[in-house]
Amino acid sequence: MDEYGEERARLELAMAGTRLGLWDWDMVSGQTVFNERWAEIVGYTLDELQPTTIETWMAFAHPDDLAGSNAAIQAHTAGDADHYDVEARMRHRDGHWVWVHDRGQIVERADDGTPLRMVGTHEDITERVERERSLREAGSIFRNSLEGIAMMDADEVITSVNPAFTTITGWPAGEIVGVSLNDIRTHSTDPAESARLREITRSETGLRVQRDFLRPDGTQVPVLLSVSRVLDNRGEITGFVAQLADLGERVQQEQERLDRVLYFDQTTGLPNRRSFRDQLTVELRSLRMTHRTSALLLLNLDGFKSINDAFGHEAGELVMAIISDRLRSRLQPSDVIARVAGDEFAILLGGILSLEGAESTAQALLDALADVCHVPGAGDVYVTACVGALALPEGAATAEQALQRATAALHAAKSAGPGSLRHHVEDFVAETRERVVRVAQLRQGWLDGEFRLDYQPFYEVSTGELKGAEALMRWNSSLLGPVPPSEFIPIAEEVGLIGQLGSWAIEEACRQGAAWRRDGLDLCVSVNVSAQQLVTDGFVSLVQHALAERHLPADRIILELTESTLLNAPGDAIEILTQLGAMGVRLAIDDFGTGYSSFAYLRKYPLDTLKIDRSFIVDLEERPDARSIVAAIIDMGHHLDLMVLAEGVETHGQLEILGDLGCDLYQGFLSSPAVSAQALLALAQAD
Repeated sequence: MDEYGEERARLELAMAGTRLGLWDWDMVSGQTVFNERWAEIVGYTLDELQPTTIETWMAFAHPDDLAGSNAAIQAHTAGDADHYDVEARMRHRDGHWVWVHDRGQIVERADDGTPLRMVGTHEDITERVERERSLREAGSIFRNSLEGIAMMDADEVITSVNPAFTTITGWPAGEIVGVSLNDIRTHSTDPAESARLREITRSETGLRVQRDFLRPDGTQVPVLLSVSRVLDNRGEITGFVAQLADLGERVQQEQERLDRVLYFDQTTGLPNRRSFRDQLTVELRSLRMTHRTSALLLLNLDGFKSINDAFGHEAGELVMAIISDRLRSRLQPSDVIARVAGDEFAILLGGILSLEGAESTAQALLDALADVCHVPGAGDVYVTACVGALALPEGAATAEQALQRATAALHAAKSAGPGSLRHHVEDFVAETRERVVRVAQLRQGWLDGEFRLDYQPFYEVSTGELKGAEALMRWNSSLLGPVPPSEFIPIAEEVGLIGQLGSWAIEEACRQGAAWRRDGLDLCVSVNVSAQQLVTDGFVSLVQHALAERHLPADRIILELTESTLLNAPGDAIEILTQLGAMGVRLAIDDFGTGYSSFAYLRKYPLDTLKIDRSFIVDLEERPDARSIVAAIIDMGHHLDLMVLAEGVETHGQLEILGDLGCDLYQGFLSSPAVSAQALLALAQAD
């Protein structure tokens, strides 16, 4: 080997030892020569890249870095820089980006100065770039962290702190650097415990403990202190890092959160019963001291439980939020309103001096509920309410006494019907106690089997033929005697017993219908169904099982629903009724004409029968307008392919008019009141 060859070999070995990628660019032809290390940096062998040109390099370059590289090359070729030097990214074979330090210099030019050849190197600096980025990120975290950070030496003397440390502890960096962390924090009073914590501090897990830190002004701030060690390459402790989380603000936030939970309703944002009781206590004390008068209102929504049952809890809470906003809009700034129960609001009228003024405000609140509530996914919901009013202080020594008396007034209002308002009188307390007793009697009566079904027959108008019977629930209490449905049904709905009563009624009606068939009497039996029962899980299965168990044809059962039930029914009610209709079960709408009486909702549901409410039948002979209304209902029902049944027929004149108008069926005292199953069988056999 000649001297030149030996020199070249030594140069190549030296370059290999530098782990640099080499490139040699013919700037006229574009032909570029790379060494093996250049290819290795981007994850290839040199043979895989052949033939190589300047486009080979450009193909690996990051698009965002090309402009900077080209600008550096142009600056060098123009003589503005004595060499080409950039840091740029190149795509590795496996898809990630490699940072390279790319340097080059023109080594050959034409006589006119045109660059002909440039050579240079690529150095993989990815590790250095990532390390610098990590350091920048660590510095940014140190400066911007919301937690206080203190860097300490091996003796726990503070060497630097971040701004958050100063904010939390109150110690400026210039005053705290050089001070031991132990001098500004509290310690365990147990020496053994202190030694154990010091040992933990120097362990791999580090220390995490709650401590108070002393501020420069002498006050203390609670913090969550975390301390971890810093090790050198030999595993020796060279320092510590302390992190401080300000618990003072968190304690305050947690207290505020607990206050919101304990004293405010989460749906409406209104004070809850606990909070209202406290405010009422303060107000009663003030009223007695100043000899002023005020008023307390309790507003309870009618049938709100049925909205929850029909549409679900989420929709019910949305309705409650809408209602609370409406009520607040009708009150004065000095008034206090709270949600004291799921369906009940309490209002303390700060500026009211008389019950007449309270009554005016109460009526305004009831009027605010008149508009429909639009519930996404459920439809339109109408809500009514009752109000109980109490003048204050009126002998109410405590908030609980005041609420008890207002509750008694509210129960009186609810007994009077939806939309009612009642003032407190002493008799209300006795009525409230009586109602509590009645609830207990109702539950016991159900357990003792005191309920039965009576049956009111219905007939074909044109022929007088017996077609079926409506099952009506009766309660013959061993303590009270017969209790009318108008008294026990509302109580059963309020206390959640109506579902059990309704299920029993369907099963009993199917049993009786099958028994009549065995005796040669083939009748349809209709049963009333409440809104909450209709959408109960398993309702369709309940009906199906009751029919199958008694081997009763499905078309022998008619399920009756009121207008309000259909109007407020959720979307899945249509599917439920459709399933029942597909089984062959017949569906009727009861008391038609007393509600909204719209074609729209009649067409939505798979109905079979339309029942005209008795209030339109009673004046049929005397009032032409009653006859016109009944005629219109019959005509509408027939246009919808529905059978029409008139309720409450008591005279032959009424029956004759119904026949002239084309009514299909009727029931009422003219033929028979509701009777026992045995009496109805005897009545049918007598005919």
